[in-house]
Amino acid sequence: MNDEKLLKEARALEARLVGFEKVILDFDQYMNDLTNSLQLLQTEESALEEKLAGLNSVIDDYQNKLNKLKMENPNVETVVDKTKTNILENKFEAEVEELENKLDRVWNSFSVKNSELDDKIKQAELKIAERQSMISKKYRLEIDKYKKAIDKLREENTILENKLNIISKTQVDLDD
Repeated sequence: MNDEKLLKEARALEARLVGFEKVILDFDQYMNDLTNSLQLLQTEESALEEKLAGLNSVIDDYQNKLNKLKMENPNVETVVDKTKTNILENKFEAEVEELENKLDRVWNSFSVKNSELDDKIKQAELKIAERQSMISKKYRLEIDKYKKAIDKLREENTILENKLNIISKTQVDLDD
């Protein structure tokens, strides 16, 4: 009777363990999805940084050309040249600012998602720790039950052996 009960409890505990393993696998999949999203954001950020670096080099090239022109013709600076230069500088500055804003948005999005991921990971770790603690306590209780049952069976076995010895001695005495 006790064996059936223990077996039933062991099966129930094993079923719960399988469920817990599924939760862990689901959590791993969720973490993989989040990691993939993070990698995509990092790739987008890198592409935007490269584009920004390219624009900065174009600006530097134009600035160098402008400086060279000024050095070659120090006395000749017309309003038209200044206007064209200002228009180009403003255009490039606007593009640079736009790219910097995009980078900031990506970085902010990344930071928000990263902190959300950290929070979710911490919550999941706490849940896992609680479940592991609960499962280990249950396993300890089950182990204690099994140990008690084994001790009880040993005691019963010892008693039965003693009875068998007494019966054997009694039969030997009766036979004599």
